[in-house]
Parts: sequence; structure tokens; C-alpha cells
Amino acid sequence: MKKDVLHKSPAQLSKNLKPEKRTLFPKRCSAKNAGDELGTQVWTALEEPSCLWQSSFSDRIQKTELLTAEAERALGEGLQAVRKELLELLLGARLVLDWIFSEGKSCGAVDCKSLPKDRVTLLLEAMREADTFFLELQNRPSAAVRERFESVRDGIRRSLAGCTLHVSWMEPLFELIERTRRDLARLRDTGSATFAGRVTSAEALERMLWIPAGEMDGFFASVHRLHGLFLARRNQLVESNLRLVAALAEKRRHLGLPVEDLVQEGNLALVSVAEFFNPSRARFSTFATLKIDSFLLRANDNSGYFIGRPVHVCERMRKIAKAERSLFEQNGENPSVEDLAVATGIAPDEIESLLQLRQPVDSLDASLAPGGPTLLETLADNPAPVEDTDFQAAA
Repeated sequence: MKKDVLHKSPAQLSKNLKPEKRTLFPKRCSAKNAGDELGTQVWTALEEPSCLWQSSFSDRIQKTELLTAEAERALGEGLQAVRKELLELLLGARLVLDWIFSEGKSCGAVDCKSLPKDRVTLLLEAMREADTFFLELQNRPSAAVRERFESVRDGIRRSLAGCTLHVSWMEPLFELIERTRRDLARLRDTGSATFAGRVTSAEALERMLWIPAGEMDGFFASVHRLHGLFLARRNQLVESNLRLVAALAEKRRHLGLPVEDLVQEGNLALVSVAEFFNPSRARFSTFATLKIDSFLLRANDNSGYFIGRPVHVCERMRKIAKAERSLFEQNGENPSVEDLAVATGIAPDEIESLLQLRQPVDSLDASLAPGGPTLLETLADNPAPVEDTDFQAAA
């Protein structure tokens, strides 16, 4: 394929490319990046001219320069340093801790496995102890009380430092912090309220953050600066590896999902992996490939279902499907449940229940035949009225 193929229109591409060789991600070797095979996977052709988002994605991954090994290592180290500093700052605020134990676990920002119930109980007790010390510090400030409060708060930080906290999924928390900053500014600008009322509200806000009123502005400014720096470095690492997602999506297109769905799932995995990238262990492509590939398989397992199935259930269903194909090739007929139980080592009752889960949900917008009507169009619009003899007799 010529190098100027990227500058041609989709109509010109369809004329130059043979039908059997048309692909969304053909290889285009570059002299600068010849050593990185995954980095040379680019989106150079479009199957449908109407897919504008594909063209946009293609332009984006081609304009983004690939990182060298030294630049990638420096970016990864800087990202981890900012993440550590940001979490250390956040975990010292009572408002953040309350959010972690409530909304944080439900939205996925906190890994529930890394935060078991017994640890949560100990942390809640430590938070109540810190509340007591901070209240005493507000009433009678002293160096001894501050020292004990700082000791308890540092213990809480150390306990949560080993948990899996996803900064990328903490956007609701940063919105909550921003609302709190606006509340503080509104409290200071309120001229009609009494002095006693403003003092009470300020003290309540201090207890909610575990931060004295004079240090709140510095806390909000530091959170805003570190969060912006974290997003900038993470996005740079993500955008420089979009070609990796394109290559893996092309590799997994045989799963049956549209390529655009695979790319979206891969990009979500890429964002999650970039946050925890440790450059001292391996290159980012090596570190991220397994995670992205598992996201693609997971998306395929749950496609067409209203409720996502657990990972172990999907693995067993793939094992059964593999045994079905193997036994069919050997015997030339569909295997029975007993044959599958012998081949897979799974109980027959469990195999029957797993086979029932393989029935996907059909979409009403799906075509019954190529170019034919959809399932929704075949449904009756005006069903025949039901005759009600009792109603007619009463009329």
C-alpha cells in the first residue's frame, strides 16, 4: 500500500483496495518505529464512508507521536509520583474518607477486595478517634492534642495506602470537593448572616475536612493542581498508546463484536492501566496488552446480555464451547451433556445450567436477513380488538 493512502478519500480507497484485503488496521511500517510492531498498527482504511468517528480516531492516532523508552519511563515515574502525592493529600480529609466508604465503593473507585469489612471497621473506629481529637483541638488548641490527631490521621493514610484506589474514577469526589470550595467562598461572602452563624458554619466545615479554616484555601488549590497534572500525564500516556488498542481490537475482531465496540472497551482498559503503570517493571505495551485483551474478551462474553456474568462463569462456558468443537470434529455429531462432562470435568447439572445461559437477547432492531426487515417491523401494529360480550351486552 502506498504511503499517501491515508490522504485519499474513502471512495478512492475502495477502488484501490481489493475486497479480500480490506481491513481496518493494516500494517504500515515506519523507519523510525520499525522495532515496535504494535506501534505500527494504524487505522488506514474505512469500511464505510459514513463512519466519521473511525476517520476521527484514525487521524488522532496518526498525529500522536510514539514515546521513546526513556520518555515513557520518565512519564510513568512522574505519573506515579503525582498520584502518590494526590492520594496522600486526599486521604487526610474526613470528607474524602466518608466518600470512599460510601459512594467510592459503589462507583468502582475503590476495589472492594482490597478493602475488607474488618479493615473498614478499624478505619471507622480510627476516624471517630480522630474526630474527638480534632474537636478537642478546636476547643483547646495544644501541641499534644495536635500530635495525637496527626498520629491517628497518618495511621489512616497508611492503612488506605495499600488499597486499590482509582484516581481516574474519582471524578464525583473532585466535584464534591469543588462544591465544598464554593460553599466556603459563599460562606465568606455572606454579609447578611450573623457573625455567630458564620463561625458555626466554618467550624462545621473544618470538622468535615479535618482542616483549619486558614489552611482550606491551600488544600483546595493543591488538590486542583495535582488533579490537573495527573490527568495531563495520564492522557499523554494514553494517547501515545492508542495504536496498541487498535492493533488488539483488530486481532480480536473475530469475536463477532463490531470493531468500534472493541476499541471503546480497549480504551477504557488503557485508561485504567495507565494509572497504575510501573516503568521499573516493563514497557507499557507489555504491561497493558494482557489487561486490554482481557477487557475485550470480557466485553464479548457479556455482549447481548442484560446482566453481566461473572468471570468464572464465562471461563467455564468458553471451556465447554471448546470441548464442543473438539468433540464435534472427532465424532461428526453434537456431543451429549455426559460427553462434555467427561471432557471438561464439570458436573452434568452445571453444564445444563451453563448451556441455558448461552441464549443471547435478540434486539428488535436486528435484521432478520441481510437488507431485510427488522424484528420490530414484523410485529403487528394494530392487533385485532378483543370482543367483550359482557361489555357489549351492558351497552
